[in-house]
Amino acid sequence: MTPDHLDHPALGRLDWDDRLSWFKGQMPLDDGSTVEITLNPFSELLHPYPDRLEDPVEFLDRSVSTLSDLAGKLDAMKEYAADRLLDVYNDGWRSSYRQGDWLELPALDRGGFVAQLALRSIGVDAGRECEVQFDDGGMFAGHAVFVSTDASGAPGGLRTLRLTHQHAHREMRSPHCCIEPRTEPVE
Repeated sequence: MTPDHLDHPALGRLDWDDRLSWFKGQMPLDDGSTVEITLNPFSELLHPYPDRLEDPVEFLDRSVSTLSDLAGKLDAMKEYAADRLLDVYNDGWRSSYRQGDWLELPALDRGGFVAQLALRSIGVDAGRECEVQFDDGGMFAGHAVFVSTDASGAPGGLRTLRLTHQHAHREMRSPHCCIEPRTEPVE
């Protein structure tokens, strides 16, 4: 049987979500805040997932190592998103119809774009691939920005997803990690 939780000195308690087959908890950040994390021990396997985690200590050690490596790459992930989305924002999204009004938001330079992205959650799978969710800071009308990595930690994918009040009632998942919807309506 997979344990109902794991404890780690730095991460604290990680609770098993039997419905989604991953552990969920909080990771402390250098600034004193925390970020939600999900750790999926079975993501490399086909369904049905096994009914037990063979080596929880090894899995947790590998996940903590991946999270530690990733912590130093978060700025690079924001830069990766800026490389791919800055022109999308400046050429289209900054001038848009939102909630009944036509809005013309200011154009952003690369630094301004990166500054708008706020870390929301991190998911790690068994293969050390990650997906990091950033709030968009209003640049894309409430769409979240997701940057995924390969097992080496190099950014390798990007997508945006509209998270509305309707999404707040269910969790969504990608092949690699948990995507935590906003709990408040997007304005």
